Amino acid sequence: MRLYEVIWKDKFVDKIERKHDVITDEVEQVLFSNSHIRRAEKGKVKGEDLYVAYVQTKAGRYLMVLFI
Repeated sequence: MRLYEVIWKDKFVDKIERKHDVITDEVEQVLFSNSHIRRAEKGKVKGEDLYVAYVQTKAGRYLMVLFI
């Protein structure tokens, strides 16, 4: 899977920064790098399956990103 764009929703940006101490640049590093991506589960809405990406950031943090 190759990703080219992230559509950010403000409520999720605030949550990942506040609750998880992760900034959007780190998330985009995970999504646009050579990360391991797999489908976690079938979505309840057609075409909106839940995926998970795993990778180590440039700063050395290991992140797991969930996305639709």
